[in-house]
Amino acid sequence: MLESNKKYKKIGKLPGLIVGYFLFTTILYFILLLSNNLSQSGGFYLVMGWVILISLLGFGLKYFLK
Repeated sequence: MLESNKKYKKIGKLPGLIVGYFLFTTILYFILLLSNNLSQSGGFYLVMGWVILISLLGFGLKYFLK
């Protein structure tokens, strides 16, 4: 692989991760909202917190198993 392709692949990985995170969080929020499984005090930020916690646990487990 060419050096320039590696550079673009590395640069494109972070924005893709961020867009995927917000897309998944938004879809999960609307699913919880429409199914009435979201508490009155819970909002979008609460769902974001849970998703980031699960993501960090996944990354930690991946690092630990390497």
